[in-house]
Amino acid sequence: MPVGYREKDGRYTVTCDKPFCYLSIAVHTLPAATELDQHHVCPFINGTTKYAGSITMQLVEQMWAKADEAFAKLLEYNDTDNRDKSYHQGECRMAAELIAIFMTPHFKTGDEIVREIVKRQQMKAAGEPYETPGLGYRIYELPKDADKPREVKTAEARIAVPGKLSAEDISMIKFMKDTQPLKTIADLFDITMAEVGAVFRS
Repeated sequence: MPVGYREKDGRYTVTCDKPFCYLSIAVHTLPAATELDQHHVCPFINGTTKYAGSITMQLVEQMWAKADEAFAKLLEYNDTDNRDKSYHQGECRMAAELIAIFMTPHFKTGDEIVREIVKRQQMKAAGEPYETPGLGYRIYELPKDADKPREVKTAEARIAVPGKLSAEDISMIKFMKDTQPLKTIADLFDITMAEVGAVFRS
């Protein structure tokens, strides 16, 4: 099943079962998992992908947490605070402007980030599960059988090497296997990515 639930950390897992796809990601909410399962662009070996987790996204999540903290201080501000109210407003604005740099295409401006900070606080206060767009897709996980040869599925087995490819074309495609993305090879030889895979297996 592409979407599952993992009790140990309360995350929903998405593992694509399409031929050649190596998507395996854990997200925070069921709606985010369902949306990803239905609308993702499959990541391929040697292909480009936006799904791989990185230390950068972990740092961005820490920045969101700092922004939440600054906004909470602003909401709780009173005359006994050791700092001026504008200080906390400045904290929120600076955090929003910095976060916006990393959040395209989900958020493009600091104002959009500020509105999201407010929404995050409202959802937290209401006790509702909520996931900021662009944050839930960061935990990329290797498929469980990544270290084993993949079983060739029936759909893959039916895909043959295109007859229009010459012996030289086939040699060149195999040569490019470890240096070029799958889609680039497919576009170059005007064949599908599945047919590129058939050449690799031949």
